[in-house]
Amino acid sequence: MAKQDYDLHTFVAGAALKAGQTFHVECNCGGTAPITPPLKTEFVICPKCTAKIGVRVLDGDPGYMLGRDPSGREFLFIAQGSSVTPVHQLSQAEQEAIIGEIKKQTTGHKESPRMKFTKNLNEDTSSFPEIVKLVKGRTITSLADMGTSFELGLSDDYMLRISGGRVNIVRTKNPPQDI
Repeated sequence: MAKQDYDLHTFVAGAALKAGQTFHVECNCGGTAPITPPLKTEFVICPKCTAKIGVRVLDGDPGYMLGRDPSGREFLFIAQGSSVTPVHQLSQAEQEAIIGEIKKQTTGHKESPRMKFTKNLNEDTSSFPEIVKLVKGRTITSLADMGTSFELGLSDDYMLRISGGRVNIVRTKNPPQDI
């Protein structure tokens, strides 16, 4: 698969595609681009600003997800096409309650038997809590869509690769150093 360059990336609820109804992907500029299932390309073009938006399909309808802006402030977002109430229609108290629930669910995270967590170039066994400890608070300095994986450059010379059922973190200093 050839590497694609996109102006933006978005997540789409797989359930919305399976429902077979046209829905609109919202662009950062406020424009909307229609998606009519089945998805024929990996991207849509915003008709307002012409941004090429890479589309990543998530299983089912994941509901609310938690993100952080560059200042570290947490915020809610949803996959495009999700059936949950849009975040902008929720009160601040409702948003805070949902954020609290997400944090409660992820604090005692039990690793999925399908997900493998590794570190270093030789892929030593790691764990979700260890990866979180290494990643938490670091700034994303770059993001690459490699076709079969995402690679995130992180401050302090770390690189996080997410591919299929594997999450791997490595130090990117030269010469490489184990974590």
